[in-house]
Amino acid sequence: GELAPHALEQLLRQVAPAPLQEDALQGLAKSCGGRPALAELAARALATTELPAEGDPREALASAVRRLPEASAEVLATLLAADDWARTGDVASLVGGNPGEVQDRLQELAAEGFVRIAGASGADDRVDLYHDLVRVLLAEGLGDDRIRQAHAAFVTHLRAQPSPSLERLVRHLLGAGDEPGASAVA
Repeated sequence: GELAPHALEQLLRQVAPAPLQEDALQGLAKSCGGRPALAELAARALATTELPAEGDPREALASAVRRLPEASAEVLATLLAADDWARTGDVASLVGGNPGEVQDRLQELAAEGFVRIAGASGADDRVDLYHDLVRVLLAEGLGDDRIRQAHAAFVTHLRAQPSPSLERLVRHLLGAGDEPGASAVA
């Protein structure tokens, strides 16, 4: 639910990586429109970006997405394409990375507020995007080509399984831009 501006200001004070000036704090809290998830994500984004002059938290988040290291962007595109909880080991396989390095990357992304991880720290951990707002911002900021590539990796992964979910295969074929392939499977 929505939070009052003073409650959002308190949340921003707790989460922001450095103290914000009072006018910037109030402006950011007001522009979050009572949405605590947006306030938290915007405050975390301030660790790597400046607050835009107009105080738009979505722009701070979009800037943080644009500044992500390549490996982080690839992991996030994979999770965006997954559209559900994924196993950490599967994410590592899909991005072609070392499982330990991918696990470290996921831990960093969790600390930044992009993902949430459930499990005891290993290949069987489950990982997902933190919030629908993260999903929207990533869809806007990662670029269509990167997201299509992530879907294509899922297609390859699913086709390698003995009996993949046809529904998931069709969804990822469509996401990869392969409408004829999706029609053939459907």
